[in-house]
Amino acid sequence: MSLIKGAFWIGVVILLLPSDERKQAELYGKAASAVSWAATFCDRNGETCAKSADVWQVFKQKAEFGARMAFDLVQRGVSSIEPVSAPSAGQVPYDGRAQPASDRGTLAPDDLRNQWRAPLAKPRV
Repeated sequence: MSLIKGAFWIGVVILLLPSDERKQAELYGKAASAVSWAATFCDRNGETCAKSADVWQVFKQKAEFGARMAFDLVQRGVSSIEPVSAPSAGQVPYDGRAQPASDRGTLAPDDLRNQWRAPLAKPRV
């Protein structure tokens, strides 16, 4: 799909290119000056480039730290996962029914009550 999108946009760009030789030369000159202007940005704005280089270094350090941390967490997580075993004789597997009040933690009965319920559908006659 992205190949089709890319071909579409390349086709649009080609259709927008001028066919007159004078306009082609003018467009070529403007494109060359834009590339030259972008390439010499740091020559004209040395302080900005120095600050952006510092920001880029901090960004790279943070990205490396994040990647290293994610890798370590994945490595520890994979090695610390214990296989799930069948319940032992003292454990009862969860069957989907409500738990006794003693197993509900700190919730009060009012917390467990439904706040709203949809009205019952009226039978069609």
